[in-house]
Amino acid sequence: MLPALLAVAAGFACGRICGTLLPVAAATATALAARVMAVVWRHGHDGHRTRTHRAAAGLLLLAAGTACCAAAAARRESLRFTLRLPALGAACASLGLGSVAGCVTALGVLLCSLAAARTRRRPAVTR
Repeated sequence: MLPALLAVAAGFACGRICGTLLPVAAATATALAARVMAVVWRHGHDGHRTRTHRAAAGLLLLAAGTACCAAAAARRESLRFTLRLPALGAACASLGLGSVAGCVTALGVLLCSLAAARTRRRPAVTR
């Protein structure tokens, strides 16, 4: 139990450090890793094919979300557009796996990202 706890803590610390120092690169690498894992593990065993497709759709949704986070962290508009393309690709790949729900949620993440980018003055959230 202790090694698992230490691994989670180390992963969290590494994610925070990478997200602070290189936000675009860290989010892009995470999106790429999620897409690769979804493609590699899209074929399940005989009795677990449905669960594997759901897991792959979840990984593609994660890839879409992190690609949108990378786009939000980018400073140039052309780079933002380029980084949103993998989110659209993740939605299409999810549809290719046969997961309509995964495609719809990935497109929802992409649309929310586009809507948030067009918001000019966002009010500060206070409690």
